[in-house]
Amino acid sequence: MTNDEIRHSNLLMLIEQVGGMRQLADRLGHSSTSTLSQMKNRSPDSKTGKPKGVGVALARKLEKAMGLDAGWMDIPHESVGSLTGSAPKPIAQPVWPFADISPARWYAVDERTRTKIEGVIEERIREWEATNANGKGRERSA
Repeated sequence: MTNDEIRHSNLLMLIEQVGGMRQLADRLGHSSTSTLSQMKNRSPDSKTGKPKGVGVALARKLEKAMGLDAGWMDIPHESVGSLTGSAPKPIAQPVWPFADISPARWYAVDERTRTKIEGVIEERIREWEATNANGKGRERSA
């Protein structure tokens, strides 16, 4: 499951938990549900044609608005559970992808920088996947 798929699944759970897109939009301070609707329905972006997804900035904003721990949107969850207490338990213990970077260090970095870093990582993974899809792939250091 990709990070985009995880965030989409978690968005659907949050929409259900709060009673609909209007209620979630209200919690975010949005006057319209159009952005959430486009992400929920995976509408294609007019510029790129790619399905619209929950980016890093919106993921953090959703977490803050819902009283969830930073990074909650990036972890698969079985169900949202009660949003009044601690964050719901993940389906399984997620494996932190970075050996030398702790979650605390990662989330101490500002969102804009994390978004840029995530973009670089996503690009490298796509390159690796493309190489492996051709049967020539070998894992290589970045």
